[in-house]
Amino acid sequence: MDALRLLLARRSQVFPRVAAVLLLGTAALAPTSRSDAHGAMLALRERNAEATTAIFLRGERRPIGTGVLVSANEVLTCLHVTRVHAQLPERIDPTHLEVAFAWRGIDDPSPRVPVKAYRDIGEDLDATMLVLARPVSKAPVPLARTSVREGQTLYVAHHARGAPLEVTRPTRVLFPYRIAHELIEALPPNVRASYRPRGDDLVFEGPRWGFHPTIGLAFDAPPGSSGAPVFDAATHELVGIVYAHSRYRRSRDPWLSHGAALPVEVLRLTP
Repeated sequence: MDALRLLLARRSQVFPRVAAVLLLGTAALAPTSRSDAHGAMLALRERNAEATTAIFLRGERRPIGTGVLVSANEVLTCLHVTRVHAQLPERIDPTHLEVAFAWRGIDDPSPRVPVKAYRDIGEDLDATMLVLARPVSKAPVPLARTSVREGQTLYVAHHARGAPLEVTRPTRVLFPYRIAHELIEALPPNVRASYRPRGDDLVFEGPRWGFHPTIGLAFDAPPGSSGAPVFDAATHELVGIVYAHSRYRRSRDPWLSHGAALPVEVLRLTP
């Protein structure tokens, strides 16, 4: 009997310690609070905003387009932003361009960085690199490693009609650039018709945009949004740049009304 009492006494001392260790372990493994997660999300959005550029003709007060920093001295934008006229092949002398990061309006005192050259990327695609006259200390944006999906949530940073930088509310993918064969039936028939087989998947190359690789966005892309970066709302990685909007902006048909983004997966972003 004495031996049994001794054993029970020892167990009563050990079990509370075990319980305390388990509680501490659970606390250490608990997920961060909702406010911490929200703060981290805002920090990543701010990083991406700081890497977004307004593109100016040298000395002008209003930007002609938008770009995004993808390396220490290179800004990705649309090729047509660098043309004298969007429909003509003649291009602006690159040394006549300059960029401002996270531009907040005509009273923004932030210094502008001159452009010294172009580096064209992608064959027959509406994209180019602006090579800056000097590296900048800002962090380049991370590039997406996977294709977007239908319905995926994204956001855009742009200078609509030459306005100060705006980071949009979440938008979504109306139709992706790349889609698996078994998922194509979920898209409207008029959109499905513009997909072509490539490898194990289908890719969107529609006649509406000259057979450009395209991500269709639920986003009204006004003038000044050309070159605007499009980010994954979950990972905050760059998935593409805006290059156009369809003509029928008020239609509810995604084929007739969508913003068009060029996916980064088709671009040769490294020399």
